Amino acid sequence: MKLVKLFTIALLGTAPLAAQNAQLTVIHGIPGLPEAVEVFANGNPLFKFSYGEVKGPLSLPAGTYNIEVKLQGNTVLKASPSVAGGVSYTAIANLQATSGIALNFYVNDLKAAANGKARVAVRHNAMAPAVDVLVAPYRTTNYVKLVAGLENPKEAVADVDATLYYLRINPKDSNTTVFGPTGLYLSRGYFYGVHAIGEVGKRSFRLVTTRFRLGAGATPKLASFVRGKACGGAIGISTQAPEFDKAFDVTLAGAAKSSIGFFHIGASDSRLLFFQLPIANFLTQGCTLYQSTEMIQPIRTDDMGAASRSITIPASMAGRFSELHFQYSFLDGRTLKLSDYASVEKQ
Repeated sequence: MKLVKLFTIALLGTAPLAAQNAQLTVIHGIPGLPEAVEVFANGNPLFKFSYGEVKGPLSLPAGTYNIEVKLQGNTVLKASPSVAGGVSYTAIANLQATSGIALNFYVNDLKAAANGKARVAVRHNAMAPAVDVLVAPYRTTNYVKLVAGLENPKEAVADVDATLYYLRINPKDSNTTVFGPTGLYLSRGYFYGVHAIGEVGKRSFRLVTTRFRLGAGATPKLASFVRGKACGGAIGISTQAPEFDKAFDVTLAGAAKSSIGFFHIGASDSRLLFFQLPIANFLTQGCTLYQSTEMIQPIRTDDMGAASRSITIPASMAGRFSELHFQYSFLDGRTLKLSDYASVEKQ
């Protein structure tokens, strides 16, 4: 059994977790400062860093934050961005086009790209006029404009073939190259943020690249099923389309009244493991435990022979979730009986 499945199961049956956090990556793009700057969120220090450094991704609950960048204890930049759960952001403190500094925020579009392509977001965060960004695939000299007339602090996003590119930066509509050529390797299935920082024509000018896996924010759809044959009681599930981070109920009906029993949670239904139970000799003939049972919770049926458990599957496990299975067992006199079983599976 994979460790991730065991970890998923350990989180089940608890109160629903908060919605997915936002992910924030922060870049220092202001050259020439006398020392490292410190970043604060709602008055709390996050980290110190220097020119060209990248911090994060930081995991932040959804909401509005008062962000401050301080140099030698003095606030030099501040903003109050609102971030949404499950969204990837990049913040960059950078030079403006002609003078001054700014704090800019970008959303990283991590939806899956078609046909195995890479996604690249070119961001102008340098002291420079509008520029053209030209690229040529590896082993060619055929440069084409990937981005035309990009101004500070705008971005241009494109899905491109995954390969090694040579990259040049020219002033808008000029044949003069002010930076490059430099290599930029783009892997399929990844998002690249390419940030031009510093002052064009000076040693401080450079590209800072961040990388995130595409599809990381995509949440798979789930479906529920009831299967198998019960020898006592009937299992039920409150929804045919469960959702991550939303509680659903797994119920038992028609069991022995006011009886003790167990709620079984398993990561697989490919094995029949009833013979591993120490009380297997007390099973009614024809009873089957249909799932692997990595976790058991005690239950007591009510005076109608019913029981219920609330389950929440954390959204943090969405990318690695495969399946979960639920089943009830209960004592009917001295005999252990088993319900049919319910499954939640990724579609």
